[in-house]
Parts: sequence; C-alpha cells; structure tokens
Amino acid sequence: MQFLVSRIADLTETQYRIFLLAQALVVKHAKEASPAPIDSDVAEGIASVAATLETAGKGIIYEHRAASIPAQRLATEVSAAIRDLAGRAGSGAARFRD
Repeated sequence: MQFLVSRIADLTETQYRIFLLAQALVVKHAKEASPAPIDSDVAEGIASVAATLETAGKGIIYEHRAASIPAQRLATEVSAAIRDLAGRAGSGAARFRD
C-alpha cells in the first residue's frame, strides 16, 4: 500500500479519477480476456495510452501502439473509455485534458 500511495499522492483529482478508471478497466479486462494480461502487458498497454495522450497534448495526432497483442487490446479498451469521458466532458473538456 505504501508503494501505491507514494505514486498517487501528487495526482490531481482528474488524474486520480483516470487512474481509478484505468484500474477498474484492467480488472474488468483481465476477467474477460483470454489469455488474461500479465503485469508487463498492463504496463505496456497503459504506457502506450499515456504516450498517446501526451502526444495529443502537444497537438500531434499519433496513436502509440503496444507491441504485444494483449497489451494492445487493453490499450484499445482504455483509450475508448477515455475518449468517451472526454466526449461527455463537454465544456469541461479543457479541465479533462489537463
């Protein structure tokens, strides 16, 4: 728990909510996927989503892809959920982007 708390202590509320969303999606995906992703797949998939969001924040449209198929499947699911949230944010999209 100490490891986790030290990693999320400095997150903004929006970042914390996205973190919780990603956690929930990983758990859901692990239950439904065959084969279930392993830790390295989760790390790779989430890193590719983060890299895509960081690149988009610079105004460049480019989707970073995970190397393994399980990681890419997870990344696709997380990206779709984040796009859905951003679309529903409406006027709060600028805050969400941050």
